[in-house]
Amino acid sequence: MQMKWPILLLGIFFLNMVAAGEYVLWPAAWLLPVLLVWVFRHYPRWYYFWIVVVVLGISNVITLQGMTPLPVPVEAMFHLFVTLVALVPYWLDRRYHRRRQGFSSSLVLPVAMVLLEYVNTLTSPWGSWGATAYTQADNLVLAQFAALFGIYGIGFLIYWTAALVNNWYEQASLRRMRNSLAAYLAVILFVVIYGSMQLSATQASDSIRVAAIVKSNFELIGRVYKDHTGDELDITRTVSQASPEIMKAGPAMQDFFAHPSAERYAKTRDLLHDIENEAFILAEQAIENGASVIAWFEGQFYGFGPQEDALIQRGREFAARHNVTLFMPMAIIDPEKIESQSPYFMKNQIVIIDRGGQIVHTYHKAKPVPGAEPVKPGDGLIPVIEVDDARLSAVICYDADFPQFMTQSGRKGTQILFIPSGDWFNIKRTHLDMARMRAIENGVNVVRPANNGISSVIDSHGRLLKQINYFEHPNHTLMADVPVATRETFYSRNSEVFIYAMLVLALILFVDYLIALFRREVPNL
Repeated sequence: MQMKWPILLLGIFFLNMVAAGEYVLWPAAWLLPVLLVWVFRHYPRWYYFWIVVVVLGISNVITLQGMTPLPVPVEAMFHLFVTLVALVPYWLDRRYHRRRQGFSSSLVLPVAMVLLEYVNTLTSPWGSWGATAYTQADNLVLAQFAALFGIYGIGFLIYWTAALVNNWYEQASLRRMRNSLAAYLAVILFVVIYGSMQLSATQASDSIRVAAIVKSNFELIGRVYKDHTGDELDITRTVSQASPEIMKAGPAMQDFFAHPSAERYAKTRDLLHDIENEAFILAEQAIENGASVIAWFEGQFYGFGPQEDALIQRGREFAARHNVTLFMPMAIIDPEKIESQSPYFMKNQIVIIDRGGQIVHTYHKAKPVPGAEPVKPGDGLIPVIEVDDARLSAVICYDADFPQFMTQSGRKGTQILFIPSGDWFNIKRTHLDMARMRAIENGVNVVRPANNGISSVIDSHGRLLKQINYFEHPNHTLMADVPVATRETFYSRNSEVFIYAMLVLALILFVDYLIALFRREVPNL
């Protein structure tokens, strides 16, 4: 192996460390594919492919550890499998490039990658996790391109750049590369002008004062564990869903859910009551500071069976007394369904209550986290309610990770979208960036109260107007005057157009490859 191969592999390893995950640097997501294309087009032996797989797999296991609610060994195998699948478009680029080295060869990688990410979003229970475009959330000029073609348009640009750069390097002739270079620069110029114009557009000043409230409930898990076992359980705020402490507390939580009225859980019930009271106390303080809409984080209010009605009644009386609109996220557990071994013994919902104390809508989470939530999916219809002449909507956490599902908010004219969420340390930034892309795609403003994450207010261009990190301030109220100005986006009303174009291109490229294969054509060097 020549010296350049170890250097390239080291570059791939370290670039991959910052091309995704919590510590992403957006330029790295552009540079990494450039190296990968070069390596795949030029590796001399089959085993070099597997060396790249191993290097990327190890890097992903290190970088993305704790991002899925899976035990560590299972998560490692999952990341290795995803790595292998993600390299298929590079292999297709190599195969095509051996027959064609013109402009068409620059399209194989981006088309294949876009279609792979699209199919993954539609078929995978993980939604759009892992999509390349999320690495560009801080690159706001480019991010505006999502308003036209969603995250897939951004992914196309990144991978098209990688393929073209390699083509230009191989051609080493300005005369031969001038047409493709001109086409590329025209597209990039359009993207930059479009993004800059969107960001510089003047918006109306109308707004609604909103309070997003987060009150740490980590002590609840420790309390349940102690009531169940008599022992203390040290839980830090940086744990993930699959951390040993959470796994250890699992049997205790299951027993509590099944027997919430048992005498041994008297102190747990007292703590739940205190958490509920404190949530309303914080809401009263927010109202004193001018808030007209209150939203809490996902699962703020716990209830068991008949307690659901009492919780809702308290919210109704509170809303009417204070003349305020409430978005009440509730986790309602049915012990009888646990006893009957029903796979759906919990409701994850938002009860929306208007200023008159009337229930406007009860929204049930449409996309429960696979393997982590015993929740029956809701009907998948995003509600829209009118408050102060503004159109408000709500979904719950993981729902916002599905771009096609979320286009409802844009089509229905939502102005402020509430996304009560429950994250954990390893996904806090990535999940926030995903919500920013939803704001841009649909032209909506977002309010996102996040327990174990970053609570934020995001405008319709993906700009962070305000944010509070749970790991710096576990108990907080994010107060903000949220703009109601929105914009109609091409993507929210025509989300499949770009994908149809990719399918047509894929068919053309496939036919072209078959023709070249049949004619036994060799590349034009």
